Amino acid sequence: MARQLGDAPGFVAASFDAQRGQVFGGLYKREGEQGWSLIEDEMVIAPDEFVRWVGQHAIGDRVRWITLDPELMAGAPSWNERAARGEALIHCADGLAAGVAELGEERARLGEFIDPLVLDAKYVRRSDAEIFWKDPASHGK
Repeated sequence: MARQLGDAPGFVAASFDAQRGQVFGGLYKREGEQGWSLIEDEMVIAPDEFVRWVGQHAIGDRVRWITLDPELMAGAPSWNERAARGEALIHCADGLAAGVAELGEERARLGEFIDPLVLDAKYVRRSDAEIFWKDPASHGK
């Protein structure tokens, strides 16, 4: 995956199924030799809204679409407009683990390590347990 994106111009929109009719998505822009920068915080959003949001932020530039769930994104009504521009959905499920391992190996060779104690999970959406939890005090009322 890293090699495929290394020479990509413009933007990359990455997404995967978040269930409940939504995707986890993020938009990244190529910053020359520095790599990629995140345009805004990652989001949980309906696929059609994500496609439109990316179009608004890419402002006419080419977008490379990377997804674990191409059928979900292709089903978004606004996807037809992106496809008409010659953009395609790249399915990355087969190489995802290998790509992550490759990036990790590259960072290790460069001596770029992170103390696991400083790592923190980034939750874009609350868990089902939090969303559907009921206050115990309200039971029996």
